Amino acid sequence: MVEKILPYDRTIVPQETGYWCGPASVQVVLNSFGIRVNEPDMARELRTHAGGTDWIGQFPAVLNKYSNAGYFIVEMPNDPPRVEQKERLWRDLVASINGGRGVIANIVAPPSNYPQGVKGSVSPRYHGGTVYHYFSVMGYDDAGAGAVWIADSGFQPQGYWMSFDQLASLIPPKGYAAAPGPAAIPPAPKPEPEEAGFSAQTLSEAMGGKVPIERYQELLPGFVNAMVVADCTTPERAAMWCAQVGHESGGLRHMEEIASGVDYNGRTDLGNIHPGDGPRFKGRGPIQLTGRNNYRDFTAWARREGHTDLDFEAQPHLVAEPKWGFLAAAYYWITRPDLNRYADDRDLLRASAIINGWFDDGTGKPRKANGWDDRYTRYQRCLGMAARLLPGTTATEELTMADVERLERFIEDFIVGFLGPGLSDIKDIREQVTGGRDLVRREDGSVDLEASFPGWPQLGGDTVVDALAIVLQNQNRIFERLAQLENKKVGA
Repeated sequence: MVEKILPYDRTIVPQETGYWCGPASVQVVLNSFGIRVNEPDMARELRTHAGGTDWIGQFPAVLNKYSNAGYFIVEMPNDPPRVEQKERLWRDLVASINGGRGVIANIVAPPSNYPQGVKGSVSPRYHGGTVYHYFSVMGYDDAGAGAVWIADSGFQPQGYWMSFDQLASLIPPKGYAAAPGPAAIPPAPKPEPEEAGFSAQTLSEAMGGKVPIERYQELLPGFVNAMVVADCTTPERAAMWCAQVGHESGGLRHMEEIASGVDYNGRTDLGNIHPGDGPRFKGRGPIQLTGRNNYRDFTAWARREGHTDLDFEAQPHLVAEPKWGFLAAAYYWITRPDLNRYADDRDLLRASAIINGWFDDGTGKPRKANGWDDRYTRYQRCLGMAARLLPGTTATEELTMADVERLERFIEDFIVGFLGPGLSDIKDIREQVTGGRDLVRREDGSVDLEASFPGWPQLGGDTVVDALAIVLQNQNRIFERLAQLENKKVGA
């Protein structure tokens, strides 16, 4: 499947007068070539007047004058168009756009066939009876029945997806101007099958491909597990995590500080009070856990949260390993509670300032974070692929005993809370749904279902689910009866 949209300046799309849709469409198409023209000049060359631009045949000469792209016109007089006309329209669209050349369509849109947005696009606000109009077709998606990307100078929103079938129905009895595509259009390459979820290829793309894919495959489980621990499980948080970790580690090239660490000797603020503590506790992990105190605090946190019993103060070199280095990054992330808050707000500046400081312009407010340009570039890239960065269930490491015990406790608490003595908030929900707070057992230990799910007196002894089902059944009966009466009336 191919989705392709040509680049163009979205700010120039709106037409400057009520009848300059033709000149505006030419301006958009030429802009995708990198050729900038203005609408008044295009209106003059197209001989556009207050009634509009008379014919699609006036466009190729102007387009070819500036682009030398070989534009031609195809008229579609049959309404509805014949099958072969639709097939040619699709071929011309794909070839022209694959060659980097937008298509201009002349349409007639009655109120019964105003353009409708597809693929999540908002439908344009057409109005005023039958609309005679030109717009630019700047992209296509060949999935399913096909869709086209419209740059529409006359109606908001001025960029949207429309079904190809509707475009084909709007052009008759007018036509369109397209250009030849590449001399030979190669078949779309078949992508290699990719692992489900957050894959090593996805990680490589997010990190900028700084190490071989085999290394990203090795790093992936620890990376994803750390995202979950850091609660970076929304698109905004995932994008912020990937951008910051990517910057601090050079795209995951470095899991240990390159410098020797001697400069940290004697840094009592880091807890480095013994000779050699600087190199021993130098920065490790993708966000550079540094200093004896931080290694000690990380150890205490990891043990408290049930991640491991290892002593990282005694074995600091372990933090350079992917599993523990990423866990150290998660520890750093969640012990600074503002990081996820700034991620939610898409506040890259303040999140970056927390991690590595910022330049002060004298106002006491962040002006630019250290490493700003790289962080910004990475963040924009990761925002664009944020939905693919969600950790999901891709982590492939086996559960530790601590993980299993936490999961067992959660399940036990939930079941006991919902079915028997336990969590009051869950029992409240159970009572609202079923009318009872606990299971009722008979003397022999079996469950008395009638007593355990008594329903509500206000609902005639039914549970909420049963009552809703009855309402829906009665509603369907009413609709059926109304349909019978209507049919009987029509038959009379």
